[in-house]
Amino acid sequence: MKPPGVTSAQARLRCFLWQLASLAQALFFALGGGSAVAQATWPQPRVAYDMHSARINQIRATPDGTRVLSVSEDKTVRVWRLSDLALLRTLRTPSEPGPEGAVRALATAPDSQSVIVGGWTGLAWSGQAHLYRFVLATGRMSVLPASFGSLIQALGISPDGRWLAVGLERGGLRVVDLRTGEAVAERADQEYADAVRFVEFGPEGTLATTSQDGCLRLYAPDGRRTFRNQYFAAGPPASGVVCTGSAMGGVRFSPDGQRLAWGQNERAEVVVMRLVDQVIERVIGSADRQQRSLCCPIFTADGSQLLYHGAFEGQGPTPLYRADLNATDRPPQRLDVGRQRFTNLLPLPGGDIVFSTDAPSLVRISEEGKVQARVEPPNVDFRFDTARFRLSADGLRLALPRDGSSSADWMFNPLAGPSGALKPLASVDAARLAPALRQGSRLALQAGLDEFSHLQPRSINGHPLPLQPNQATRSWAGHATLPVLAVGTQWSVLLADAQARVLWQQFLPAPALHVVLSGDGRWVVAAVGDGTLRWYARESGQEVLAAFVHQRLPEWVAWRPDGFYTASTLGDQFFGWQRNRGADREPDFLRAVQFERQLFRPDLVAAALRPGTVATAAGGAEALARTLQAAGVPRVQLASVRETTRGTLALTVLVEGNGRAVRELGIFVDGLPALPAAARAVQVAADGRAELRYEVPRLGPAGRVRVEAETAVSIGHDETQADQRGVAAAPPPGRLWLVVVGSSVFDQLGPDSALPGALNDATALARTLAELPPGAHTGTELQLLHAGTARPPTKANILAALAGLAQRVQPADTVLVFVASHGMPDAGEYYILVQDSTADDATRVDAAARRGERIAPGDAASLMSGTELVEAMRRLPGRRIVVLDTCYAGLAGTGADPFVLIKRSASAQLAVVSAASGDELSLESAELGHGIFTYMLMKALRREIGPASGPLTVRALFDAVQPAVVAEVARLRQAQTTPAARARIGPQTPVMTAIPALEQAVLAAQR
Repeated sequence: MKPPGVTSAQARLRCFLWQLASLAQALFFALGGGSAVAQATWPQPRVAYDMHSARINQIRATPDGTRVLSVSEDKTVRVWRLSDLALLRTLRTPSEPGPEGAVRALATAPDSQSVIVGGWTGLAWSGQAHLYRFVLATGRMSVLPASFGSLIQALGISPDGRWLAVGLERGGLRVVDLRTGEAVAERADQEYADAVRFVEFGPEGTLATTSQDGCLRLYAPDGRRTFRNQYFAAGPPASGVVCTGSAMGGVRFSPDGQRLAWGQNERAEVVVMRLVDQVIERVIGSADRQQRSLCCPIFTADGSQLLYHGAFEGQGPTPLYRADLNATDRPPQRLDVGRQRFTNLLPLPGGDIVFSTDAPSLVRISEEGKVQARVEPPNVDFRFDTARFRLSADGLRLALPRDGSSSADWMFNPLAGPSGALKPLASVDAARLAPALRQGSRLALQAGLDEFSHLQPRSINGHPLPLQPNQATRSWAGHATLPVLAVGTQWSVLLADAQARVLWQQFLPAPALHVVLSGDGRWVVAAVGDGTLRWYARESGQEVLAAFVHQRLPEWVAWRPDGFYTASTLGDQFFGWQRNRGADREPDFLRAVQFERQLFRPDLVAAALRPGTVATAAGGAEALARTLQAAGVPRVQLASVRETTRGTLALTVLVEGNGRAVRELGIFVDGLPALPAAARAVQVAADGRAELRYEVPRLGPAGRVRVEAETAVSIGHDETQADQRGVAAAPPPGRLWLVVVGSSVFDQLGPDSALPGALNDATALARTLAELPPGAHTGTELQLLHAGTARPPTKANILAALAGLAQRVQPADTVLVFVASHGMPDAGEYYILVQDSTADDATRVDAAARRGERIAPGDAASLMSGTELVEAMRRLPGRRIVVLDTCYAGLAGTGADPFVLIKRSASAQLAVVSAASGDELSLESAELGHGIFTYMLMKALRREIGPASGPLTVRALFDAVQPAVVAEVARLRQAQTTPAARARIGPQTPVMTAIPALEQAVLAAQR
């Protein structure tokens, strides 16, 4: 099969796609793989968002043409809607630190109801790789009986759905009878000299495989091997068994089964063969020297064209090639559409193409190369110049570009609190930060710093660094006085001494693209390819803190090994823990936001990098496991989501108690609660199970559904996407419910505590809201609570007003609650003073705040806590909005930061608009007769500022109010006659936290 003019390869460059197989295998054996060990039961930290966090290995479409499935090194299988690449479901495999759980291959069942996956699937526990079958609708996992003593590299299902071909890293080809789940010995072929790289069934049941040994093999539908030959070789085979050809890439049949195409992992060429006479029809190469291989061909849906790609070393876009098979005189077309290295292609009928990359990303393009849909992870891409990753001498602050190498630098300090953790890098701060020290370091690494660096010697000051054969070096940092060197590798961070001895090594889920040693010598900080930042104690190697920063949104989260975390308002949505439930069951995944009340502890996270805290973190995993176990988080699954002809969504929900009785169920559609309060109650015993059915309105256009099952102390959740086969009708308008609270007098706090402005604000705002033009809602109902009404703003009256709404509000309705009063926090809660609050309770909270502590639950019962306000509103359906003008100068004479209340509201998917941010004061103006914030709020509602026409949404309202408040405060400051008076004023910056569905909630009709 060697074509004329092809010479032997002088250097065996492995395509990165196939490097990873041997890379992970080396790591597996380095970790003691191959012998049975107990499965890890402790929670494993994971970033969590609607995209893979590591390289996508393979994509496949379901035979019904509705979904795309992807598998990844991040140990998940993801189900996407084919039309727009919306994520439908995330499926997780049992896993361990290291490679165990990474998925290399998948095969979809002919009925499109399930998927079979394999890879590092059980090797760590039993020395055997298993096949996992997932039901796509529910996520339920089962294990096939067949298992194999090697990594699973490739899978394929025969057209009749009976046979599953399994390609192994070692051991050749196996075939499983899917009726029994057992491997059929008669269909096995172990005469492979190297790994099987790809298996593909043709339309008539013929099976083709390619191997790292250089041979193409064909098998008849009855399992007989009918062809074996090597396309390219340095010489003739050493025997009739052992192939010695050039490593092959993927192999594909044409849709009519008449042609076969395969790629090369060591050469920039693809080959097309006619099957009828097994003659090579065409060899297609590339003249671009940066195109190091062309591993992966696939025919278009009509078979007239061949698409292909491979390893490309250039700095520009990654090319995708398209060759017309019916016009051999026409050169292949090059489409520069890939931002990173391709891993798989999926041609669609009509000419569109879906491709995956190692970035990771998933993209759908038209036949002309125009992007139709793109999904990328929201983490910072750390592939930028090492000089831009800088660290302060104490290791607390670092700088980096968040959105690409051409974007501006930001400073991140997770211990600076929600308002100061993430901000643009100022020049005064930049001068105090330093990149990884190389020039002037006591030690230096002699090595390349890319994925091919394992092909070169690596040493420290001339001493060889003992790394695994495929362990590429990616980054390094020295120190001016310490004789140590931090090294980031393809799968770890390590510290070595002057003799190149490894002092410690911590394994990672992705490459360590940057490492820095802090100037004080205490910390090694790494930027990892999954988007995480990690702090390691230099002396012990113990990880004491990790963090995730969003690429564009002002969101971040930082966590300790024992689970205590701090975060921006929505940051804990992007992080959680995976917990195994056995080798034959899908694991649990628990997002940090589910444990916000137990684990959101900025005070404890702030202590993580202080001296003497490393030992505390050492037992973190065990402590976290106990916390999560005690919570008894229920398991809930959306078994089906179906659109009805009425425009509603019909749901089947499976609920399982996990040590605690389930008492409530919440259903959200595009983030909006869709169940009336009375329908939330359920009864599922601590050891019970239930199948529940609901029909809910479709409140938003996307149709994303989340279900929450609640116990007395914990919440379990699941979410998926509606099929959206048609265009959803706009939901009908509902009623507008208004609760306006003005706490102006405090019976037990003395006259100095009075807030006359709060009374003015409440009464005037109530009139303004009552006069909103009709049309946006079917009706409006207002409740006004202040000292001059029959229901003064006591705690009992406020909570009773909200409880009364629970009996009346429907999913299409909008609820707006406005509160004007004093507000004060302790270290973990925010409190609103009401008319009957006591001086003792206020003093107790104030004292705790000064000490940086929390008071015990119930120790300030006369104050209304943020938790109580959120709980009262959380059970209401529809659009729920809280407006706070409560950040007045508190009893301590300082600003009262409502962040904890905002954080808790965001967790419950309430929109919160606050009069001021951080520790700012919310100012009153004698000239205006109101609080500045509420005055501008009323002006925006009356269309005196902001948009003069169009629907007045929450977002439009806020966008009008915020700059008006900032400008008015600045005017007041300038009007003061002395510097001391000016210093006492402002700034004041209103803030809003809301999901898109709440931002677009309409408060007033179009004018």
